[in-house]
Amino acid sequence: VSGDLSFSIETEWNGVDVHHAPINITFSLSSDQELVVSMEAPYFNSTNPNTNLVQEDTCPQRPGEAIYDFEASLSFTCKEKIFNFLELEHVVVEVFFLNENDDYLEMELAPNGQYLNILLSGSRNDLLTYLPFLGDQVEVNNPCHEQTEPGCVWTGNVTIPTEYLPANITKFNAFAVHGEMENGELITHYESLFPVDEESSGVTEPNFHYLDAFQSIDLGEIGLVNLKESELWIQAKATPQSFSNMYKVHEAYGCTKKAQFGANFSTKRSNGKLIFNVTVSELGQVNYDIPTTQQQPGDSKRLLDTSILNGCLLMTFFTGPNDELFDLPHESVWASFTNEDNLAIRFGINPYGAYLVNLLDDSNILANVTLVDENSLTCSTPTNSFWSCQLSIEDQYFPKDVKYFQLVHHHQPLLSDENKPLPDFEIISASCLGTLEGQPIGGNTLRDLDWVGCLTDNRNFLDPVVNSEHSNIWIGLKPELTTSTTTPLPTTTDNTNKATILNLTMG
Repeated sequence: VSGDLSFSIETEWNGVDVHHAPINITFSLSSDQELVVSMEAPYFNSTNPNTNLVQEDTCPQRPGEAIYDFEASLSFTCKEKIFNFLELEHVVVEVFFLNENDDYLEMELAPNGQYLNILLSGSRNDLLTYLPFLGDQVEVNNPCHEQTEPGCVWTGNVTIPTEYLPANITKFNAFAVHGEMENGELITHYESLFPVDEESSGVTEPNFHYLDAFQSIDLGEIGLVNLKESELWIQAKATPQSFSNMYKVHEAYGCTKKAQFGANFSTKRSNGKLIFNVTVSELGQVNYDIPTTQQQPGDSKRLLDTSILNGCLLMTFFTGPNDELFDLPHESVWASFTNEDNLAIRFGINPYGAYLVNLLDDSNILANVTLVDENSLTCSTPTNSFWSCQLSIEDQYFPKDVKYFQLVHHHQPLLSDENKPLPDFEIISASCLGTLEGQPIGGNTLRDLDWVGCLTDNRNFLDPVVNSEHSNIWIGLKPELTTSTTTPLPTTTDNTNKATILNLTMG
């Protein structure tokens, strides 16, 4: 191992020299043997774009969309707030890692902390987008927001999970994009570490995915050896794709503290269903402060079957939803999946197997879903330090083109001895942390949370072909989603919230 590898971007995409200080990039190895990309870049002073940023200073940013696009007028809706990408003039630094099979990782970082990760196989053929960085995997220091003098520099450090890297990396390239006002006109500059030769390549416009321009690198020089293809890449390249994902939800929503306990979620695509698992482990012995009305599976309080699996007593439920689970929240876990039209599915489970599955339109409940398949929900008998459940949700209950997701753990135990509240009596942890601009400050109750969550790739959870169309269930709920003739579903009135809510059965 000879130490770090350092490079400087000094040319535009076609070899023309840049007119500013170069962007410096360094590759090193973390103490956990993961690749660290460090960058130092000039800050091009301009209006800070409104780009769906997390508001708390203590929280990391989330994956961003089109953070490389500087001249487009893009918009997307998140709850009732419309965020616009208008004339983005900040620099974005990008690094691509390539192997001999043309598998490559594209990683982008902006000076506001937003980032984008994409797995690709073949030029521009993306396999999976919006891969998240967790915890302190992204660190950005940008003192330039309040400065007007030119020459300010921002820095960033990104620790890339080894599973994101393609096996046997042999080549790479690095890029930067920024906009500047020149003679009253916004000019976008595309810069490359290894530029193309326009005449010999035939490339006549910026193309960061022109893989022939990439040059050799030996990451073994910094001690990184990635000879084996990760399970993520195997799943991404499979036909059909079938992703299994793990998520640790151990940090309070406002990023003020890490919980002394945690919920571990896993998801798996399987034969037209999403298999959703959760395991919650406590550090000590606790009693969950759950009212008796939520200590039975669903509202019918009927236990169909018990069985033994791996030494644990399992309960299989054939019940109706428990409306108290959201309105009177106690120890429980939740997941939501939302599309750009704010159509969503949200479901929650508690240690006793009480559940609630809602289909929503802009947070308004359209339908409650009842589980009737005896294999839809199984839970271990909760103990004073552990509980777990598995829930299966059919793809047809998810809205078309899922684009955002959120995982939540509402933690509310009691001490076992004196029955006194723990110091952290009620903590809400989430996979997508922090309040977004334009949304209420808070997050101390379930209703205050950002249920839209983070950008995601629906291929993580669903068959993308099936999810590209509205299912008959959603068409029945909102006939305006299609011009085809649909038989309306029966309705009942829920007097609790004065809304017309459909009651559907799954299975």
